[in-house]
Amino acid sequence: MDMAYASLTSLAQTLDQIFCHIRNHLLYNKQQVESLREKVRFLQEFIEDCDQGRIEVPRDLENQIKNVAHLAEDIIETKMVDDILGISPRPLEGSTLFCQKIEGLIQEFDSVKKMVVGMKEREGLKYDQRSRKSYGKSLSGLPPGGKISAMVGLEEHLIRVMEELTGQQPKRQIFPIVGMGGIGKTTLCRNVFENPLIVQHFHIRAWITVSQDYSFREIIRRLLRETGVPFEREYQETTQSFEEMRDDQLGEQLHKSLSGRKYLIVMDDIWGVEVWDEVKMFLPDNGNGSRIMVTTRRSDVAHRLSSCSPYKMDFLDENESWSLLCQIVFGQESYPVEFEGIGKQIAGNCRGLPLAIVVVGGLLSKSDMTEEYWEYVAQHLSSVVNSENDEHCLSMLYLSYKHLPVHLKPCFLYMGIFPEDSEIRVSKLIKLWVAEGFLKPITAKSLEEVAEDYLKDLIDRNLVMVRTRKSSTKVRSCSIHDLLRDLCSKVAHKENFSWLITETEPGINSLGKQRDLEEAPRGRETYIFQKIRSRISNFFGFKGDDPAPSSPHPIHSSTLTPYSLSIPSSIKDTRRLVIPRCSFGNWGQIYRRAKSASFTRSLFSDDFYLMRHLFFCFRLLRIVDEFNDYSPETIRTVVNSRYLACRFWPSRLKSGIPPTIKLLRNLQTIVVNSNSSSAEPIALPSEIWEMPNLRHIEINEAILPDPPRARGPNMNTRSHYLHNLQTLFTVRNFRCNNTNVLERIPNLKKLKINWEDGSTYYNHLNNLAHLQELESLSCTCSGEILLGNRAFPDSIKKLTLNGCGLRWEDMSIIGSLPNLEVLKLYGTMYGEDWNTVEGEFLNLKFLLLWSLDLCHWEAESSHFPRLESLIISYCQKLEEIPFGIGEIPTLKLIQLHHCGEKASLSAEQIQEEQQSLGNEDLQVRVLGTVYVEDNLVSEESEDEV
Repeated sequence: MDMAYASLTSLAQTLDQIFCHIRNHLLYNKQQVESLREKVRFLQEFIEDCDQGRIEVPRDLENQIKNVAHLAEDIIETKMVDDILGISPRPLEGSTLFCQKIEGLIQEFDSVKKMVVGMKEREGLKYDQRSRKSYGKSLSGLPPGGKISAMVGLEEHLIRVMEELTGQQPKRQIFPIVGMGGIGKTTLCRNVFENPLIVQHFHIRAWITVSQDYSFREIIRRLLRETGVPFEREYQETTQSFEEMRDDQLGEQLHKSLSGRKYLIVMDDIWGVEVWDEVKMFLPDNGNGSRIMVTTRRSDVAHRLSSCSPYKMDFLDENESWSLLCQIVFGQESYPVEFEGIGKQIAGNCRGLPLAIVVVGGLLSKSDMTEEYWEYVAQHLSSVVNSENDEHCLSMLYLSYKHLPVHLKPCFLYMGIFPEDSEIRVSKLIKLWVAEGFLKPITAKSLEEVAEDYLKDLIDRNLVMVRTRKSSTKVRSCSIHDLLRDLCSKVAHKENFSWLITETEPGINSLGKQRDLEEAPRGRETYIFQKIRSRISNFFGFKGDDPAPSSPHPIHSSTLTPYSLSIPSSIKDTRRLVIPRCSFGNWGQIYRRAKSASFTRSLFSDDFYLMRHLFFCFRLLRIVDEFNDYSPETIRTVVNSRYLACRFWPSRLKSGIPPTIKLLRNLQTIVVNSNSSSAEPIALPSEIWEMPNLRHIEINEAILPDPPRARGPNMNTRSHYLHNLQTLFTVRNFRCNNTNVLERIPNLKKLKINWEDGSTYYNHLNNLAHLQELESLSCTCSGEILLGNRAFPDSIKKLTLNGCGLRWEDMSIIGSLPNLEVLKLYGTMYGEDWNTVEGEFLNLKFLLLWSLDLCHWEAESSHFPRLESLIISYCQKLEEIPFGIGEIPTLKLIQLHHCGEKASLSAEQIQEEQQSLGNEDLQVRVLGTVYVEDNLVSEESEDEV
C-alpha cells in the first residue's frame, strides 16, 4: 500500500487547498469536496491500520486506490489551473461539468470503500478511532546506547592503513583500498581521515567523492575549497572569480595551494583511472610524505593507480558479523541471551557484508523486540542467501524497505532521484518533500518539522547517511549508499513512483529502445520546435494544425514521418521524471519519451537546453528545479507550481519578478541563485503579499516591497498576510522600522538582511522583537547598529552579525538571549577588550570570532556553561584564549585559523592542561600560515559554519 498511501496523502492536501482562496468558494461545491475528503480520510486510516498490523493488502486493491486518487487529483488540479488561466468554459457550464466529474469520483471512492469494508470484515480488522495510534510520528533515536560508529572488524584495518599513511617514505604515494560495494571502504577511510593522529600528521586534508559520472571541474573546485583557498568572500574581491577561470587555471591554483605542504587527499569511489590521469598533474610531489587514499570496487583500477599492492578488504567473519549486529541493535547494552541463536543466523545470512548488517540491524532496532519477529526476519533473509552478491544485498535491503512504516517509504524512494554519490542539502530535500504533498500533517508541527523527523528516522535506520552538520549540530547534508540508491531506483520504477529517462543502458531499455528512430535535427525551425509551438498554442486554447516547417534548410522526410515509440503505459501516469544531461543527438528521442508523461508533477534535469522547452508539456507541474525564465508568458505555464528554483536570473529581466507571479497560488518555495557576486538585487512585486501559501523565499539579494495599504473601506488587507512564510533571505535594506511589514510575517523563522552603505533602516533593529517565532537571523551592514534592551526576540537560536559595528558592551544584550545556541561575529565589533560575566550565554554551543580587533579577552568557564565549539579566525591581535575556557565541561573543539603566535600557544597550553587532567575529548586545532613563493596560504580551510 506504499504508493496508495502517498497518493491519498497528496490528494488530501490538494483538497485542503481548494478553499484557501476566497474565489474558490464560489467555484466549488463545498459539500462534494467534504464528502470526498471524508472518503480519503477513511482509506488513509485503513492503510495505516494494515501497516501497523502487518496485514497484506491485495495488489489489485492497492492499485485501485492509487489510481482513483491520481484521477481525482488530476481532475481537481486541471480545473484549478483552468480557472487561474481563465480558459475554462462559461462559469455555469464549467462548474456543472466539474460537479459531475466530482460526483463520479465519489462513486468510485464508494466502490473502493465497499471493497475495503469487506476486507476488514474478512480479516477481522476493527476500526476504532479512539484506539488508533497517532500515525506518522517517527520514532526518535536508537535503543539505549545511541547511534554508534560501525567499526567492528575494522580496528585492525584502521591501524594498518594509518601506519601506511604515516610511514617514512617521503615521495607522494597513492594508497588504493579495494573491495565490493558495502564492504566498509568509505567507513574505514572516514575513520582514518578523522583520527586525531592523522589530523596532526598532515597539514591539509581533503575529501572528494568521485563516482562514475564525475566532473573534473567540480573535483578541482571541491579540492580548492577544502585546501583553504578563499572561494568567495576574500578571493573574489581581489582577482578573477573561480566561475570565470578555465579548468587549467583552477588546477594551477590548486597546485599552488598544495605546494610545500604535507597533504592527505581521499578520492572515494573511483571507477576508472581517467579521473586520476586528469587530476594528478595538479597534485605536487613535495617530497614530504603526502598521500592520496583511493577507494574503488575494481581491482584492475586499483592496480593501475599504484605500483604498490592494493589494500583489499574482506568480508566479516561470523563473530564479527554478530558483534556488529549487536552494536547496531542493542548499543552498549548486553543482548538478551534468547536472541543469540536466531541473531547469529540473521548475521550469517548477511554474508559478512557490513552494509547489509547495518541496514538489517536498523530494521531490527526499530521493530518489535520479540523472538517471533526475529525468526520472521531470519526466514526472509534465508530465502535470498543463494543470490549473487549484488542481488543478494539488494534483496536484504529490500526487506528493510518493505518493513518501513508506510509514511516513510516515499521519503526513502525519493532519495533515488538525486545523482549517484551526490551530497544532498537537507534544507532543499525537506522543501521538496513538503512540495510533493506526501507528508501527512501532524498537529502542532509544521510540515518542515514533520520532514525533519522523517529524515532523522531514516538516518537512525541506517538508510541515509549524514555527510555534514551545521554549527547547531543539525544535519546540513546527507547522502545514500549507491546500493541503496539502486534499490530506490528499482522499487521506484516498479511502483511507478518515478522514472529515470536516460540515453544509455539501462534507462532507455526500460522505456523501450528504438535504434532506428530518426533524431530531431537542431535547426531553429525544425519539426520538433514546430511541435513545441503547437503544444503551447493548444495549451493557451488556440486551435489549428501543426504549422508546416519553414526552415531554409532541407529536412529529411523521415523526420516528418509519424514516429512509433514503444513506451510502457505506466510512464504516462508517473508523477516524477528525472532526466540527466544528454547528448544533443538524443535530445529529440528523450523529449518525445518525456512529454508522454503529461500528468508529471515533478521534473528534475540538469540539462538546461531540454528544460527550456520540456516544461511546456506539463500543465500540472508542482516542482521545477531548473526554471530559468520568469517572463509573464512563461509563468503562465507553471501556475500549479509549489517549488520553483532558478539557477541564475535572466539578464533581460533586470526589472524583477513580474506581477504575474501571483498566478502561482500554491507556490511554497521560490529560489533564485545567481552565479555572479555582482548581480543586481531582484525586485519582488507587491503581488508577493497576495501569495499566502509562500513558505520560503530564497534569493541571493532581493528588494521586498511594502504591503499594500487599504485604499477604501471595502478593501480587505487581511489577505495580504504571509502566515506560512518561514524563510526570507537575502533582503536588501529591510525596513525594520515598518511594523506594517513585520506584523504580516508573524511566523518567520529565518531572516537574512543586507544593509547597503547609507541605509538608516538598521537603526530600528529593535522592531525585530515583533517576530516572536524568529530562530535564525543574519545581518550584514557597514554602519553601526544601535541595540536596545529588546533588540532581538527571545526565540533567536542562531545569530550572525557581519560588519555591524557593535561594541563589546553590547554583548550583554546578545548574551541575555535565553535560547541562543550559535553566535557568529564577522568583523563586527569595535574595541579591543571583552569581559564576559556569569549569567549570560547560558545555552550557547557554538562561537565564531572572525577578523576582530579583539586583544584582551577575560572569561571563566561559568560564562559559557554549554559551549561545545570555539572557532577563532583572523584575530591576529588576540593575545590569548582565557584558560577558563578550557575548563568548560562540554567543550569539544578549539580551532584557531590565522591567529597570532601568542593565541596559538595559549590554545596548545589549554590542551596540555586538560590532557594532564584526564580530558582526552578536547581537540585543539591550530591552523597557521606558511609563505610559499611570496603568497600567504592557509594550512586548512575553515570549517563550513
